[in-house]
Amino acid sequence: MRRELEERIRGERSREVYSNTVFFFYAQVKNVAPQGLPSQSSYYTSKDTPSRAIDGSLQSNYMRRQCTHTKSEKNSWWKVDLKSTHRIQSVAITNREDCCRERINGAEIHIGNSKENGGIGNPRCETVFKMNYGETMSFNCRGMEGQYISINLPNQTQYLTLCEVQVFGEPVAQEVVLDPQPTAAAGSEESDKSITAVTLSPSRLMVKQMLMPKHNFATLTCCNLTGKYFLFPEESDNSYVDLSPALPLKLNAFSLCMKVSLNVSRNRETILFSYRTLYFDELNLWQEKSGKLGFYMSGEGHMFPRLDRSKEWQHICLTWESKHGRTELWVNGRRYTNGVYRRGHQVRSGGIAMLGQDQDELGSNFERSQSFVGKIKDLNMWNKVLSLKTLKSMFRGKEKTKGNVFDWSELMFSKKGNVQVVEAV
Repeated sequence: MRRELEERIRGERSREVYSNTVFFFYAQVKNVAPQGLPSQSSYYTSKDTPSRAIDGSLQSNYMRRQCTHTKSEKNSWWKVDLKSTHRIQSVAITNREDCCRERINGAEIHIGNSKENGGIGNPRCETVFKMNYGETMSFNCRGMEGQYISINLPNQTQYLTLCEVQVFGEPVAQEVVLDPQPTAAAGSEESDKSITAVTLSPSRLMVKQMLMPKHNFATLTCCNLTGKYFLFPEESDNSYVDLSPALPLKLNAFSLCMKVSLNVSRNRETILFSYRTLYFDELNLWQEKSGKLGFYMSGEGHMFPRLDRSKEWQHICLTWESKHGRTELWVNGRRYTNGVYRRGHQVRSGGIAMLGQDQDELGSNFERSQSFVGKIKDLNMWNKVLSLKTLKSMFRGKEKTKGNVFDWSELMFSKKGNVQVVEAV
């Protein structure tokens, strides 16, 4: 189901029909521009208004008052304020049909959170090189985030004419703040003294700009799991472990390490780690049906070779950094393979990290045929790429490096369903 959905979305993202208009369809992400507040650097006539560019009409005759128009000036711009930070997948521009098609040449699309000087100093999504009369062209912004979407003509003195601007995106989900309150059970003689239980009341789960999923955040446990493991004894669609990070999962680099013991066939699709925000699989690690390991961040994945499962436990470390896109898989203290994946990308915060289930929706919609069956222990995560020496030493037990995102010796988690915490023999 996950693969089919991703393939369908990728196909719909790129489907374009070239005539006088390019029609762009992006799955369930809608055009959010009409809800925004438009403005522009100047007005060609007193009757021009920037809202014509977001009126929902692809009609493109300026003489019929279907487009907006600036004066001829240097660095002319048009901007829409979406009122909150959005994740933008694409921007579509409709050019004028009755005159002067070349005026749009060289226009730049910028997305960000600065409104200074029309927002033209924000990061650039794309450049318009050439458009025909009345043409609508879409530009892939690859999930850039910002409140302001600007179109400007940099370093030239020219009129800026826009007949329609469509912005396909969705509000960015803000961080889920878990504010634990101790329960009376904490520290009782009957309980493990290394474990502290906390209860979260619904009023203390604070989420902005999104609706909470139907997901149980009722109880978190904080404990030292050294010498213990999570046991997932059977397939299920309701057994999982929520992980509460010590730092927000807004990552430009990471190292994710854990020991896994799989009790499934080599050709069974099995989730190893799932982190999802409202609309995207931000960071997923799978055993694929082919037996290979699949690494996914908001789209098409990167494949690593099959694991040698001759031993009961496999020590896996996955590393990635954004600047060069370099990713490495380490297995049992050795660099297994490396590659380049999602250069310039950023893992976004505001989601749910989970063991045991793949989240087809945020915190829900699980499939038992993809659930984890087996054991997991020694899970640690850092917001950086660990050194080669550290990656080698951890497997040999010569270095006890604690994760600063997830730390197995101080893990905040919540388990639901048939998941057991077992003492290792």
